[in-house]
Amino acid sequence: MAGCTAGATAVALMAPQTLAQLLEAAVNHHQAGNLKKAEQLYLKALKHDPNQPDALNLLGVLTQQLGNTPKALSLFEQAIEAAPHLASIHFNKGKSLHDDGRIEGAKAAYEMALSCDPRFPGAILNLSVLLQEKDQTEEALKYLNTLIKLAPDHQKAHYNIGKCYQAQCRFDDALIAFNKALGFNPNDHDAHFAIANTFSDIANYDDAIKHIKIAITIKPGWAQAYNNWANYLAGQDKHEEAVSVFDQAISCEPNNINARVNRSLSLLTLGKLEAGWKDYKYRAESDAPYYRTVASELPRWDGSDLRDKSILVWNEQGLGEEILFASLLSDLAKIASRCTLLCSPKLYLVFKRSFSHFPGLEITNSEHTQFTDSDFDFQTSLADLGRFFRSSLSKFPKPTPYLTWNPALRNSFRADLEERFGKNRKFVGISWASDNPIIGKEKTVPLGQWQTLLSSPGVTFINVQYGSAAMDTAVLPPELRRNIVTVNTVNLDGDLEDTLALLGALDEFVTSSNTTAHLAGAAGVQTHVMVPRARARIWYWFLEGSSGPWYAAVHLHRPNRAGTFEDAMGNIAKGLL
Repeated sequence: MAGCTAGATAVALMAPQTLAQLLEAAVNHHQAGNLKKAEQLYLKALKHDPNQPDALNLLGVLTQQLGNTPKALSLFEQAIEAAPHLASIHFNKGKSLHDDGRIEGAKAAYEMALSCDPRFPGAILNLSVLLQEKDQTEEALKYLNTLIKLAPDHQKAHYNIGKCYQAQCRFDDALIAFNKALGFNPNDHDAHFAIANTFSDIANYDDAIKHIKIAITIKPGWAQAYNNWANYLAGQDKHEEAVSVFDQAISCEPNNINARVNRSLSLLTLGKLEAGWKDYKYRAESDAPYYRTVASELPRWDGSDLRDKSILVWNEQGLGEEILFASLLSDLAKIASRCTLLCSPKLYLVFKRSFSHFPGLEITNSEHTQFTDSDFDFQTSLADLGRFFRSSLSKFPKPTPYLTWNPALRNSFRADLEERFGKNRKFVGISWASDNPIIGKEKTVPLGQWQTLLSSPGVTFINVQYGSAAMDTAVLPPELRRNIVTVNTVNLDGDLEDTLALLGALDEFVTSSNTTAHLAGAAGVQTHVMVPRARARIWYWFLEGSSGPWYAAVHLHRPNRAGTFEDAMGNIAKGLL
């Protein structure tokens, strides 16, 4: 128990033996978990000497254990006033502040403890943990390396060094540190858990599963470990097995939202839509960072009758998902008296034109729209519409284009391309990267895999890549680079109105799984999408198949056994001849 082994200070002269015995008995009860009796004895000691620092300090620790942080901090302040140079008091104050989320105050308290005793292991360790929470891993490593010099066999120090290296993506170094920690305590479930996650980070799911199973053996019923095990199976595209392990996680902890949402993603990937939608509704409550909500107390729509009712609809995910789930707006518009979509600014003009023919459907720019709850009867996320309108694959209607481009702008782009390069050439758009902050790198198809396609005769390739990756063509040989054209009048990072018109001017479009894949697909452009494997593949592309239920003109291409798309590029190139 932190702080309960502080060295005794000088006690009051009036009854030294009695006070010492009281403190010793209090500490014994405290360490045995008899908190009520320990509290009584600490208070009795303080009656002998109201400024006795050990009694104040340890009563503060006990009070913090009971969940009364303000009172605990008051006791620590009294103890500091009585013994300002006693490191354990500052340390315990730091722990209370840390537990209360007051990071800067905790940091100052730990630093004060170290100014009193630079060799205090607990303060060094806790300060390093705090710095990790602030993403200051280099600074944390300095403290941890100091601790290792003081105590080479400090198991928690090695473990936290591993955590720092893992955060820095130094995965080999992390595994070395975690294994050193295991060397001092082979039954440390946290170390096995961390090793499993590190192996997962480098897609070594077999070793990840091996260690997560050991962690569960040491700590049975650990829902988070079962959840991670299931995620590793999903990372291997073993979604049926993953669902079974997610079930075990939920059995251990029925209210584990992460396990429920992750299970829903595996079920959706398998095409088991009705079962998948059931828990997908909890995603905004999960740890996933990409699900957003709106600030509204409106009741969520539950599928009830919307005649004479109004409903507010909003997007929670990326632009690609907003386009995909917008295919469900027609279903909603048929049954609601009035529905209003809070649309992303980049899609506002496209959606405004494309959905203008639906009576009762209003498209508004989410950045410029103000509303009150009294304006609507219900609210729903675009994605949640799937639960009511696409409960099985058989409920999908035959897909038809639902986004329309500006015809004058599209014709202008086409005329310009034909004037510059000739009417007999094919114009094929290309986009190879995703800017998804979590899985964008895994969704990206490196340009080295495109060379067969880019060598196709009679084809001019149009760069439709947005973001910083637009300049990646510099890695290509000059003869291929010369055949890739950028239309400078189109801002690919701006409003999607121009991008959609440009896509409409093309004969075909080849892309990674990104926003433009959805934009082109929803508009009926002949589109080839390179669908990544496992973790990077979003559920709506499903596990297999060369087509899906969302878009009529989208052809799905899966990676070869080596995990690359050269074979797909070769097949597309043949189709262009």
